[in-house]
Amino acid sequence: MAYEATVDSTFDFRGSYGLENAVDEDTGTAAKTKSEKNPWLTVTLSEYLNISRISVYLDIGTCVT
Repeated sequence: MAYEATVDSTFDFRGSYGLENAVDEDTGTAAKTKSEKNPWLTVTLSEYLNISRISVYLDIGTCVT
């Protein structure tokens, strides 16, 4: 594995939004954190990789104010 991924929390409803979905190269899956003020996801690369896209989506409906 050329990376290590960590996240502060996971909203993993029935295995649908786990951390592994954030780095699985499948644009049809996603990782989702629990509803909180400052969620974070860190990916540490152990070698140079060609990254073609990074997508981050905000679900306003569950945002904490």
